[in-house]
Amino acid sequence: MAEHNILINRAPVLTLWATTVAERLGFDKEEALSLGKAVAALTAQSKGQRLGIYKPVPQELKKARTKTRRGILD
Repeated sequence: MAEHNILINRAPVLTLWATTVAERLGFDKEEALSLGKAVAALTAQSKGQRLGIYKPVPQELKKARTKTRRGILD
């Protein structure tokens, strides 16, 4: 008998799981979905950094972006 493997992308599964957990904690559907997407994105970013795919943002760049978002820079 031939063996069949199924490959699944983790992100949609993690999004669904986190959304379901958030709904059970009392969040409405839209909020729960937003939280689920955030969990999946943060997990993907973290794994990408561990694998060396993404590099952490230097502190100087973080500070500059924060100032720009607040409208402090010209």
